[in-house]
Amino acid sequence: VLNVGPALRTVLTSGTFWIVAVAHTGSSMVKVSEHVLGTYFRDTSFGTLSSTRAGGLVVFLCFGTVLGLGIAGSIFSRRNARQRKHMVVKLYMASIGAAYTL
Repeated sequence: VLNVGPALRTVLTSGTFWIVAVAHTGSSMVKVSEHVLGTYFRDTSFGTLSSTRAGGLVVFLCFGTVLGLGIAGSIFSRRNARQRKHMVVKLYMASIGAAYTL
């Protein structure tokens, strides 16, 4: 029988593990929000947006996310570790602010 304590400690102290875990959590939240946002946009527009337009907004939101990741990813790759951490914190704060604004 092997002792899993040291292996578990190694995994939980790995920076790569936490980056992948946070990225996976973020992508799951985006997928769920895509399903909810179309209805949310339609219902909160009080009849201004049709179902088709609300769906279109969600598609553009997804497109904007991918485009933003591409642009931010290229900027991210040119920075050192401290600047990268600062950039991630700023982007998360912007995302949280946008979510509360909705």
